[in-house]
Amino acid sequence: MKKTCLLHIITVLCVLWACTSETRNSEKAVRTAFSEAFKALEEQNYTLYLEKADFDCHMDSVQKSFMIMALKQHDERRFLRHGKVLNVQIQEIIFESDTLCNVTYEMFFADSTKGQYFLKMIIDEDEWKIRLRN
Repeated sequence: MKKTCLLHIITVLCVLWACTSETRNSEKAVRTAFSEAFKALEEQNYTLYLEKADFDCHMDSVQKSFMIMALKQHDERRFLRHGKVLNVQIQEIIFESDTLCNVTYEMFFADSTKGQYFLKMIIDEDEWKIRLRN
């Protein structure tokens, strides 16, 4: 009886450890994908940024050109308002499922202001991407 009880406890602990390990790996993958996307924005590589985003559909060249123009305009307006983005820090990652998570992050600007923002990330073709769809 004692051996059986001990075996159950060890099994439960192993399962909990495996789940925790998987969450840490998923969180690391989310952080990496998030960082790569924002680095692309920082370098004004909008084409690469769009590759790091999920639209739930394939975009043709006209749609991509439109999105690139919209991203440039958004960056220009933000720059005029706050100056350069100095730093971006993830505050929290909450997993809704194995394939969807919510990311809360802060952006620090050259004018000494900061803003807190929220976005969703989703797994698309085994890669975490910023979800830019409804």
